[in-house]
Amino acid sequence: MILQLNHLLRKSSGASAQEVIDTLQAMLAEGHLEQSQLASLRVHLDWIQYKQNFREPVTVVPGTNERGDRLPFMEVHVDVRQVTPGTLRDLMLRAVVQAQPGPGHLPATEGQADRLPLEEFQSFRSSLAWQFNRLYWERLADWELFTGKGYEEALPGGKSDANHPGAVADGVADFWTLLRDLEAKKQLPPEVFVLEIGVGMGTRAGLWLDRFRDLDRERSTNYYPRIRFLLGDYSPATLERSRAAVASHADQCSFLVLDALNPMLTLSFLRHKILHI
Repeated sequence: MILQLNHLLRKSSGASAQEVIDTLQAMLAEGHLEQSQLASLRVHLDWIQYKQNFREPVTVVPGTNERGDRLPFMEVHVDVRQVTPGTLRDLMLRAVVQAQPGPGHLPATEGQADRLPLEEFQSFRSSLAWQFNRLYWERLADWELFTGKGYEEALPGGKSDANHPGAVADGVADFWTLLRDLEAKKQLPPEVFVLEIGVGMGTRAGLWLDRFRDLDRERSTNYYPRIRFLLGDYSPATLERSRAAVASHADQCSFLVLDALNPMLTLSFLRHKILHI
């Protein structure tokens, strides 16, 4: 069994790694798991940042063969934030029972009476969830009007870690060093393309450009006029809002509706030209 810690557990966490191991060993002893299942099992311990989410505390990921028949499950995901003390065994047992192999579909167990599948299992990109995601970004202004707050306020802590000034400054310094090395080798292009995917309100892009311009002036390198900063996002509404954050760098910026899963659809004309993403 592989136990993958996707979160540094704290004493306040609802489920510890040891409790997960003890629970699985008890289920093996009680006959709810086979030795072969346990040997090939991968268990992920997660901490879902959003307090309100649609994920269950314990999720078992089933597999299928080429005929669509269920195979023994291989992965178990435990959201340690949701699991309260004393509930892990029942949650784990329920998830495991529901994931036991059956011909082509989940077996009809009592635990599934509260479930209504909305669609067959498929790629996330073609799922209802992705359609909802697209609708959210298309109607972002309506969502913010209804909730009375900007979407960044809905993030854990009300802000994005990507906008930390220290991290931005470190990234700018590393990129400046790359440009200096390219210039020393006479390989620095006349236009330096930088791309950010998922710009949000443009806060990070503005901080990055501010810091790069200041550093360029401090070191008298004259790289800043060469910068072509591409702000890419799935949502046209988000792109429009990001303009204010980079208003003082308007000559350096372009705004692109960009699908991160197929960026070449938009950026094929810049193949091999983007130096930093």
